[in-house]
Amino acid sequence: MAVAALRPDVQLEAVSAFCRRNLGDPGLSPQMVAGRFGISVCTLRLCFQKLGESFGSWVLKSRLDRCREALRDPRQTTCSISQIVYCWGFNDLSHFDKAFRARFGMAPRQWRGAAHA
Repeated sequence: MAVAALRPDVQLEAVSAFCRRNLGDPGLSPQMVAGRFGISVCTLRLCFQKLGESFGSWVLKSRLDRCREALRDPRQTTCSISQIVYCWGFNDLSHFDKAFRARFGMAPRQWRGAAHA
């Protein structure tokens, strides 16, 4: 069954689950996701409106959350901040740093250092 034929709540869960699984792909875009599910970009935007945000803001917030978790993960202490950032789909360290500071109120390095203080 095509995702477009699903109930709106099930459609939203299928789309958001796909996006969560593909957060590390820097090519994750509305066009990519809509094409994967056979829906229009407009329909995709409506799905994310139900969450109260745009596709882009949801992806940014989700990627920042994953980076934040990884920066505190003791298993990833040998990974550089840039490795973690690129792993989660960012392709611009400056953009990441500004977005991280805006969302969490501190620099990524400060957040990571606070875990080991």
